[in-house]
Formats: sequence, C-alpha cells, structure tokens
Amino acid sequence: MQCPACNKESDPSAYGDPAKCPECGVFYEKALALKQRRLAAEEAAAEAAKPKPTVASKLADGWQGAKVSVEEGRRQREAEQQRNMASRDAAAAKPVVVVDIRMGFWSMVVFMVKWVLASIPAVIILAILLAVIGGSGLTLVQGFNSYLSYKDRFEASKTAAELAAGREINVPGENRAKYYEAGLSQSENFAVMTVRAESENGAQTYSRIAVDCKSSLAVVTPQLLTLETLNGYVMPTNYQPIIAGTPRQYIAIRACAGMPGLHPLLQ
Repeated sequence: MQCPACNKESDPSAYGDPAKCPECGVFYEKALALKQRRLAAEEAAAEAAKPKPTVASKLADGWQGAKVSVEEGRRQREAEQQRNMASRDAAAAKPVVVVDIRMGFWSMVVFMVKWVLASIPAVIILAILLAVIGGSGLTLVQGFNSYLSYKDRFEASKTAAELAAGREINVPGENRAKYYEAGLSQSENFAVMTVRAESENGAQTYSRIAVDCKSSLAVVTPQLLTLETLNGYVMPTNYQPIIAGTPRQYIAIRACAGMPGLHPLLQ
C-alpha cells in the first residue's frame, strides 16, 4: 500500500484503522483526497493556460481548407479533360489512303524543283557519312592486319629465342668459364640477351647484355646470383665499344645473329 503523501510502500496491515501511514503519520483518506484535489487544480490550470483559437486563426484555417478544396477540384477537372482528349484522339486516329493528287502543272514544276534542291544537301550528308564509315572500316582492317603481322613476328622471334635458350655460347681462349644463353630478344638494331655463366667450380651467375648490333656498342649488368634478382635490376645506359677477343664479343655475336646490317666485329 502506497502513502499519497510520502509515496512510501508499506504493508496494508501496518496502516491500522483508521488508515494512517506508519512512515509519515498522515491519515490515508485525507492525504488521498488532498492529492486528488491538487491534481485536479493542476489540470484545470494547464487547460486554462492553453491558447484559445482567435477569429483570425479560425479564418485562416477556413481559408486553407477552401484553398485545398479548390486545388483538388482543379486537379480533378484537368484529369477529366485529359481523359476526354485521349478518348477523342483515339476515336479520330483512323487510317487514310491517298488514291490521287490533283496539282496544277506549274505547281508540280515548282514542287519538283524544290525537291531537287532539297536533295542536294541530303546527298552531300550521305556521301560524308559513307566516307566516314568507309574510312573507319579501312582503318580497322589495316589495324587488324598490322596486329596479325606483329603477332606473327613476335611469335617467330619468341619461338627462335625459346629454341636458342640454354645453348652454350662458344667463347674461345683461356677463359675456363662457360656461358649459356638463357633468353634473347631482338628488335630493329638492338639485341638483349640473358646470359648464365658457370665457373670452373660450378658456381652460377646471371647477367644481361644489351648490344647495338650496327655500332658494336654494348652495356652489361653486374653478375647476379639469381634470375629473379636480375629481372628486377634496371639496365644501365652507358654503352661501351666491344673489344675484339673478349667474351663480350662472342656473346654479342650470338645475340646479334641473324640480324641485318651487322658491324664487322659482330659478323
């Protein structure tokens, strides 16, 4: 049981007769009546504090309602008009068959002259379109043929390089190291070969040589332990003349083999 004054929850048997809050000592009935009167007064004050509608607000509400009604009526009328127009258009859409044209002679002459004059720009525009389409088609055909030719050359070069890969390069002299071709690429006057060198004790290193086959100039990377490391190495650009009788000359001869216009030192 809850006291209306202190809101304390207590056992109903503790209130006694007449009921009296064991916590604050007020009589239950009197406190409850007082609380109800206070709540009623607060509600009446809140209701009185609400703003009452004025004449202007009532007029504004009425005007807004009338405006909404007018807009709704206008939309309904427009929709009805559109439906009526659509019905009339559907009823009026009938096929027409032209069986004859009656035109005076000179009127027909003037009409045909206008027809011929109007056809001149049309013919020019049509010719331009045909030229553009024909040129585009020709360009596509030429590009496709060039692609096929390049592809054939690339496949032939790739096949030749794959067949030559792994062959020993003949390097005469007292040099006891052995050199093997590990990759070859030829383009115009230049050849790039990957070389695997094997020393007398079996150690292997990889290097790459770029050769200008017409000028007998070459540049070589340092000898690296793995092919992966060599592939990540940037090729130097300081080309130097090839010296006769050195392993570089014989490697360059192998790299430039089969290319036209070779320097005498590389033939």
